[in-house]
Amino acid sequence: MVLFYYCAKGDFLKKIKLYTFLMSFMLLLWNTYIFKPIKVIAIFIHEVGHFLMTLLFNDKVAVFNITLNEVGHSSNITDSWFSSLLIANSGYIMSLVFAIFILRIKDSRIRKYVLGIISSVALISLLHAEKMSAAFLYIIVFSVITILVYIIDNDKIFEYFIDIIGVASITYCIYETLMKDILPGIVTNFGIFKNIAVYSKLATDSQVLYKVTGIPTIVWGSLWFFVSLIVLVFCMNVKKKRKY
Repeated sequence: MVLFYYCAKGDFLKKIKLYTFLMSFMLLLWNTYIFKPIKVIAIFIHEVGHFLMTLLFNDKVAVFNITLNEVGHSSNITDSWFSSLLIANSGYIMSLVFAIFILRIKDSRIRKYVLGIISSVALISLLHAEKMSAAFLYIIVFSVITILVYIIDNDKIFEYFIDIIGVASITYCIYETLMKDILPGIVTNFGIFKNIAVYSKLATDSQVLYKVTGIPTIVWGSLWFFVSLIVLVFCMNVKKKRKY
């Protein structure tokens, strides 16, 4: 990231500064109340990936829920190794594809509709979730913020708000893989970073992938961690297009 900072120029350099600042800021505030409305949206997008892939491979509706601690969970029942592999990977795929999409269209007119659609779908989905949780309240807060952004109707504010949502979707992948997969793996193997690693009560995607493939959790976590960084850099280098 430092190398990119010194080599980049113009808009690319501005995006490096902005996205690096946003990601660092988000990682620091990830488990604080002030950031939870954005965090819940990032988790929602991730879980939608699991949910849709489950529906694709299984005619039984998956259990979709975001708990009181804003932990996403989308369960499924499948006997196929291939479908289990795709379902376990689909959360990260959805998070990163969504980030590319929303950061790519932020200079187009359809951005005006995307924020409203995200809020509406999230509200409707959580209303029909298996259990109502505090996550619903954070979605309401996010919706109120979105409405305020619409009311203000300022292009720069729209762009920054979309930047925050897009980068948050990538940051979710980075946080989950680093704190819950990579660092716990290092603790287990080397006994360091004990006070930093985060241990989740629910199995992480990388832990599910370990059960499916036999490939260690730390390997899957590292893979998606670096893929997330690559996507972040790719989004930095997206050139602006004329609004249509």
